[in-house]
Amino acid sequence: MNERELPPLTFPPPRAATREGLCASCRFVRVIETAKGSRFLLCERSKDDERFPRYPSQPRMECAGYQ
Repeated sequence: MNERELPPLTFPPPRAATREGLCASCRFVRVIETAKGSRFLLCERSKDDERFPRYPSQPRMECAGYQ
């Protein structure tokens, strides 16, 4: 098989998925966008449980509250 017959590469994953980790798909996330276009991920669990930071550092690869 030569190079022209190889399937296209699918890695690395899209930049947003890599940068946001688990938070991007968590049911407790709320996306906050500023007027200037900045985007932040707010953890709604932080309202009721102080163990969870309001704006977790990204990418978050482990979280006890992920659902």
